[in-house]
Parts: sequence; structure tokens; C-alpha cells
Amino acid sequence: MKLVARFGLAAGCLAILILPASGVDLIVKSCMVAPGDTALLPVSVRTISSKALWGIDFALFVDKDAGSTGEAYAQFPIRGQAFTPAVSPKSKDFQGIFRKGFMAPKEGCGKPDLYVCMVNYGGFADNVLLGDLSIEVSEDAPRGKVIDIAVRDFTTTLFSETNPPKPYCSVVRPGASAALAVNVKETGAESAPVDYCDRIPADLQPFGKGRCIAVPLHKVAFGTPGDVNADGRISSIDIAIITSILSGLRADSTDYELIAADVAPGDIKGKDGSSSNCGDGWITKADADLIKKMAAQPSALSSVGKH
Repeated sequence: MKLVARFGLAAGCLAILILPASGVDLIVKSCMVAPGDTALLPVSVRTISSKALWGIDFALFVDKDAGSTGEAYAQFPIRGQAFTPAVSPKSKDFQGIFRKGFMAPKEGCGKPDLYVCMVNYGGFADNVLLGDLSIEVSEDAPRGKVIDIAVRDFTTTLFSETNPPKPYCSVVRPGASAALAVNVKETGAESAPVDYCDRIPADLQPFGKGRCIAVPLHKVAFGTPGDVNADGRISSIDIAIITSILSGLRADSTDYELIAADVAPGDIKGKDGSSSNCGDGWITKADADLIKKMAAQPSALSSVGKH
């Protein structure tokens, strides 16, 4: 039996029947950011199907570790845009970014810190940058610490199609869902599972750069790009650490070390829209060479980690 999904908004949610058909990779790059600054994390999707991605939604939860003042080390902006879409909507498209209005969570669920829903009639381009997440980091965030941005199930309300709509039940929604289609009618869309990637998929590894180490995804590290040991400066110690990582001698590298070591290509903006404080998601010889330059010429820091 083949089930299909119809696009519709239920309490700001993309109403899609969840039935594995083919896959969609959701990729949120990690970012190194100084305490008191704002992190920008590019969000992109890749469709593993001959069909086009018509819609995707995801609910994000930020680690709630707090400092001495009780303020969370990192959070989405209270005012302003927590997610800035990179795809311009057409007449029938929908883009929704929500931080409030979620029901009291059912057992095993929570209230999302941010919910994003995007529908593109006719389909998104493959390997497309959806937009950038903004995360504000408190001034007392400890250097060397890493916080995670998770995707989890959440509780929402379904509304009737009457005018005006009326709430009729609460349901648990998956943390991320997507819909694919081959034609120009939204009624032909089929649901597809979403893989919230912990690493950039191996088949996207860059060619011709020698050994590549994938950097953990969907995390924010507090510190300075290139300061791999979080001692507040870039020195021969950092060079030694990244050299051991690339040689395979340091198999137990921490998330912080890997994110801090991902500095290349510096201030050059990536093809997917990555800002300079995100690196390219891979540790290669280019990162080691740039950290050596940063250690020898402190002024080189000015081209890395701009916000």
C-alpha cells in the first residue's frame, strides 16, 4: 500500500504522513565562536532520490547549560531572526520560523527552542543551503566547552480545516520530516525520512586534499578558531595536536579539538554559503597549514572567525 502526503499547515507545522520512501540529509554545520559573540550555522539539505524535495520541517533544541548568572550559555535570539532563509519564496511557497506556541510536552518530548518549516512548490534545488541559524553566546561561556543543537520529537496541536480553524487534538510530531514529489501537484508528494547528520556524509568528502577527518556537526564551540587546546593562544601545541589528528595518532580527539582545528578556508566564503567561523566541515592539510600561519603571524587571525 502506497501512502502519500498532502501539504498543509497544522499549528504552523508541515502536515506530512511519515512513511520511508527515500532519504533527505539535514546538515547543520558546527561553529567556533568567542564568548559574547553570535554564532552563524549554515543549514543545508541533500536529497537522496530522483524526486525533488518539496517541503521540510525540523524542531531544534539547544543545550541549556547555564553560567553563574543562570543565563544559558547559548540560545536563539529573543529578538530578531533566529533563522535567516537563503531561499527566496515564490507566490505559493511557505516559510515559517516559530519560537512560541507549542503545547505542553507529552512524556519523552519537550518544547522546541526553534521550529522551521519550508515548502517550495516545484521543489528545492539539490544540495541547497536553506539558511543560517543565529545563536547568541553569553560572555561568561567557558572557552573549550561545546554545546549541542539537537533535533527531537515535540508536541503540537492539530486544527480542523473549518473557517475559522478549531483545535481538535494534540499529537507528538517527529523532530524532522520531509516530502518529495515528481510532479507539479502537491497532492502527489510522498513523505521521506530525514537523517539529521552527525558528520558530513562520506561521499561528499573533498577530493585531492589527502587525508580528511570529518568534523562533528550541529555544535557550537566556545573559543578561537585555531586554538585547539583552548589555552587562549595559538602556538606550537596546537600545531602538534592537528598534526597528530591528521596522522591518525590521536584517535580520541574531542569535539572541541576538531571544531577548533577546522579553520580552512579562512575568510573565503564556501560554495554552500558557509561563513568563515564554520570552516568547511573537514580537517585536512589546509587546516594544518593555516594554523601554522596563524601561530607564526597573529595577524592571520583577522581572516578567520569573522562574524
